[in-house]
Amino acid sequence: MHRWPGRETASHNRAVVYTGDGEHGEYLYKLVSDKRAGRSLDHGVLHVARLYPDGRGEWLPLVYGRGPLIRANGWEDQADVLLRTRLAADGAGATPLPPPGRIAVGSGTTARQVVCALGARRAVGCEATGSGSRSRITGVAMPSLAGNLIRLREHGGDPTATAFLWSDEELSGQGLRQISAEPQTERAPTVRDLQYDAQGHLWAVLEAEGTPSDELVSVNTASGTTRRVVTARQGAELTAVAVADDNRQIFVAACTPGAVQERRSVVLSVRRPRA
Repeated sequence: MHRWPGRETASHNRAVVYTGDGEHGEYLYKLVSDKRAGRSLDHGVLHVARLYPDGRGEWLPLVYGRGPLIRANGWEDQADVLLRTRLAADGAGATPLPPPGRIAVGSGTTARQVVCALGARRAVGCEATGSGSRSRITGVAMPSLAGNLIRLREHGGDPTATAFLWSDEELSGQGLRQISAEPQTERAPTVRDLQYDAQGHLWAVLEAEGTPSDELVSVNTASGTTRRVVTARQGAELTAVAVADDNRQIFVAACTPGAVQERRSVVLSVRRPRA
């Protein structure tokens, strides 16, 4: 199982961590710590996302004894549920997705928004049907997503909520837009990394796709406009982005051009002027 590192937020002194299983046909998860545990992750409830066609979503708890996760269906205890997470998510009726990749949790004006980048490899745990891919275990259909990321808005702005709204969106150098059927650009770039800054802007590393070079862009998620900040040399790769706590310095990981054995990893620092 390939899990992308989770992104954490907090609500009512409880930790909330989002993470994705980065294989095609797998799932998006959320761990909410127990009230008694505070922000510790030692105790809590793991949830998996179910997306409905009308734009609503639900976090399904993966808890032994609830729903199908019972002894009669072959489940022994909670440890068994957590050890066989994919099968538990299958049984709960989660929605299979294109590879859930990097995740960003909003802050500032975008607080309680979650953005998850999606890959585009063919489903391994899914079979092709007339309307797309479908889980072989439960028959739950993979939604027909035209974008390269999905945006979640937790109910009431509370990350511990079990209901949310979701939208299919496309991010490129031309902007961020919600789409419902066909991509707005011919070949949407792969989103390599994502992070919100303290002002609610989304920083994204876009893999070159129909363009000569990788890009680092800053996205105003309210208007959908993007600003190109860094463009890699042809043949070089931008791989990750991190925003410093002071919100003035952005770090970008990059690989230099050349043969594999000759390439070097470097970190670029971009500073914003004081207002």
